[in-house]
Amino acid sequence: MPVDWRSQARALALQCLTQLDVQGDEFLSDVPAFIADSNASSEIKTLASDLAHSAWNSRTGSDDLIAQTVKHWQLQRIALVDRAILRLAVAELLNRADVPVKVVLDQAIELAKKYSTAESPQFINGVLDAIVKHLSAESASARLSAPSMHGSPPDKPESTPMDDKEHQA
Repeated sequence: MPVDWRSQARALALQCLTQLDVQGDEFLSDVPAFIADSNASSEIKTLASDLAHSAWNSRTGSDDLIAQTVKHWQLQRIALVDRAILRLAVAELLNRADVPVKVVLDQAIELAKKYSTAESPQFINGVLDAIVKHLSAESASARLSAPSMHGSPPDKPESTPMDDKEHQA
């Protein structure tokens, strides 16, 4: 079965993220050459570069979400590849609304199956599932506390003249 080009881009972005995690920001200048050296199509290279840069640039926020989820673990104790997979997936969840959540989770689990330990897919799934629930709750809370177009949420629906006539009849 042929591998989807987006899956190939995620795998290439994962390789970049692991290098960035080891070498730090100094590797940023090498990312274009690293990606160019791959035997991938231009669309794979473009997406891989976008994903890697997005994940690396948003790692502080991603790391905070991951740390909140794995409360009894220090982020640096999470295996290098697993940490990169989580950062990649969280960046997609936060920055790519065009990608369904299920796809992000499935792709992260597939990366873990292919590039990490036997326990990693379950770990990745659990962490990402908790993060998705947290983000969903945060989003729902923001929607509930957002002011209405009139400045504040009404206590009850406004009645219209038609409603008043119906209640009088």
